[in-house]
This record gives sequence, C-alpha cells and structure tokens, in this order.
Amino acid sequence: MPITRKSRHASKNRKLIFFTGLIMGLVVLSFSDLGLIRYFQLKRENNRLISQINDLKDYRDALHIEKKRLEEDLGYIEKIAREKFRMVKPGEKVFRVKDNRTVSPSD
Repeated sequence: MPITRKSRHASKNRKLIFFTGLIMGLVVLSFSDLGLIRYFQLKRENNRLISQINDLKDYRDALHIEKKRLEEDLGYIEKIAREKFRMVKPGEKVFRVKDNRTVSPSD
C-alpha cells in the first residue's frame, strides 16, 4: 500500500498535536501549584523551617541549662547577683573607678 500525500500530512498533524500537547503538559506541570517550581519553593521553605526548628531547640536546651544552674549552682547565682544586680556581700567595700581619659583622633 503506497503512502499517499494525505496520510503523510495526517501523520505530521498527529506528531505536531502530540508534541504540542507534550510541551503544554510540561509547561502546566512546571508552573502550576503541583509543578516543579512550586516543589522547589516548598523544599526551600521546608529547609528554612527545619533550620529554624533546630535553632529553637538549641535555644530551649540553653534555657534548660540556665534554669538548672539557677536552681542548683550557688556560685553561679552569686555571680549573676553581682554582675546584673550589683549586689555585694556584707562587709565588702565597693570601689568605683572613674575613667577620665578621652579618645582623640590620631593624626
């Protein structure tokens, strides 16, 4: 059976329709809510959130350690009282040092 001009033309049309549909499908999959671009955006957001969660866990652990020290370590409590609240033991003398030096621009 010889290939006619009409059958070649129909074959080209089918290929054109197939490739057009394929390209349109890829475009839709790439740019829709279920597409590749959205996937990578969500993956980046997920990584950012995981990092934030890990930072918060580290901060929580540091707070637990600080709480435990404040509950149990008398030396640490004394250090905090002296530094933050400027407390002194009875009988201690406090000396204030006044710095009168000034910074001058160098030539």
